[in-house]
Amino acid sequence: MVRKLSCFLFAAITFVLISFDSTLLLNVAAENVFYYDTEENYITITGSSLKSVESIPDELENLPVKELSSRALFACTNSESSITIPETVEVIGDECFLGVIGSGYTTYFLPASIQSIGDYALGYTCYENYQEGCVIGDKIEKLKNVVIYGYSNTVAETYATENGFTFVALNNSVSGDVNNDGSVTISDAVLLQKCLLSVPDTTLPNWKAADLYKDERLNVFDLCLLKQMLKACN
Repeated sequence: MVRKLSCFLFAAITFVLISFDSTLLLNVAAENVFYYDTEENYITITGSSLKSVESIPDELENLPVKELSSRALFACTNSESSITIPETVEVIGDECFLGVIGSGYTTYFLPASIQSIGDYALGYTCYENYQEGCVIGDKIEKLKNVVIYGYSNTVAETYATENGFTFVALNNSVSGDVNNDGSVTISDAVLLQKCLLSVPDTTLPNWKAADLYKDERLNVFDLCLLKQMLKACN
């Protein structure tokens, strides 16, 4: 009995230590990836040591990330060309996500907390102009098929409208409406399943509506919940 209890305590302590170490490693990893300035009570991200950035932390050193400075994520992207801005962020600086040579993020999820978005901050890429080996300026162009997800009557919608980008209102989004046609049908489940199976040329017009499990990622749990939703409606 004592031996079994000792084994149980050892396993429990090991689990706690592993969980603690995992959380600590995630925080340390984020602090190693991003360059940032520590203000009085918040963080401003100024750059990244990597060019493949999957996500932006909502805090560093136990302080909220409130600002993304000019060119903070310059030349960055990822395999999905999609990025979600955390709800702590209020300011996105000029050319913050400016891509290079035709690359860059084309899908953005913006929280209602955003108060300011700078010039060419989202949806643009630059081509350097050279003359006699010297950079004389950047030729900035719009990326194709840019979609900005945000909230109606916010700076996100204003920025999308002024720059000619597609805007999808998250507050008007129907949960489960993956293809963004205004209703939830079997076609939404088929589309989500194709996405999860990595069927070529499959795109999700409304990524957020597919995240039924609310964990900021798409997987089989979301598909199961969508199927249960459709079954309940029939």
